[in-house]
Amino acid sequence: MSKKEIRNSGDLTARQINKFIDKFTVIHINGEDVNPIPKDKKVTVFVDDGDWDCGFVCNTMAIDLGITALIAVSWIYEDDLMRMFKETGDE
Repeated sequence: MSKKEIRNSGDLTARQINKFIDKFTVIHINGEDVNPIPKDKKVTVFVDDGDWDCGFVCNTMAIDLGITALIAVSWIYEDDLMRMFKETGDE
């Protein structure tokens, strides 16, 4: 799939998204909820249950995360992720 065909982060692989993990906003610091997931815009969220399962929930709203929000680690605005992806030379 070429960059022109990619419309949202759901079209990206975990490896492609993971290149930008350092740009994600951390939700919890020292056990405190300091940067909650915004409710007004679409985001891509990194989730990790601390055991075996981790990954990305792509192109979603906070309300749609449901119980998954409990294991959310960090987030990035969907618009920002897609802008950074398109600015890189990687496919």
